[in-house]
Amino acid sequence: MEIQEAIEHAKEVADEKYKEGFLCYANSGNSENDKKNDECVKCAKEHEQLAEWLEELQQYRAIGTVEEIEPYVRLGEKLNLCDLIKENARLTRKIQFLEIYEKELKEYEAIGTVEECQEARERQKPKIADIWGDGYADGNLVYDTYECPNCGTTYELGYQDYKCCPECGQAIDWSQWSNKMEV
Repeated sequence: MEIQEAIEHAKEVADEKYKEGFLCYANSGNSENDKKNDECVKCAKEHEQLAEWLEELQQYRAIGTVEEIEPYVRLGEKLNLCDLIKENARLTRKIQFLEIYEKELKEYEAIGTVEECQEARERQKPKIADIWGDGYADGNLVYDTYECPNCGTTYELGYQDYKCCPECGQAIDWSQWSNKMEV
C-alpha cells in the first residue's frame, strides 16, 4: 500500500466511523449504544489523526531521504538530521499502529454490518407469540400450536416450547400466556 492510499483509507474509515457513531447515537437509549457511539467517534478521530500523521510523513519523504539531506546538514543548513530521524521513527510507529488497528477493524467488520447487528439486536427483544388451538378437551379449547412473531414458523406447544425461535432467533415473550397455560 502506498502512503497516499493509506491516507485516503484512514480518511474513509474516519468517515465510516462517524456515520456508524451517528447511527448509534440515533438509536441511543441504552448504555450499550452510547458506548458504541463513543467508540465509533474515538475511532474516527484516531483515523483522522493518523491521516494527518501520514500526510506529514509524506511531506518529509518529499524533502528527501536521510542520505539526500545529510550534505545540507553538513553545509550548515537549518535542518536538524536528528530531529528528522526521530520524527521518522515516530511516524513509523504511527503506521504500525494503523496496521494493528486496521486488523482489529477487520475483525469487528467480520461480525456483520451495522444493519445486521441492529436486526439481531431487535430479535433479542421478546415478542408475543400467536397461540391457537384446533380442538377441545373437556369442553375447553386446547391451545396446542404457536407461531414465531418474526418469521411465522409454527411449533407445537408442550413439545417445542422455545425461549427463542430456532429458525430466526426471535426471543419469545410468554408472559401474556403464562396465566392461561404452563410453558
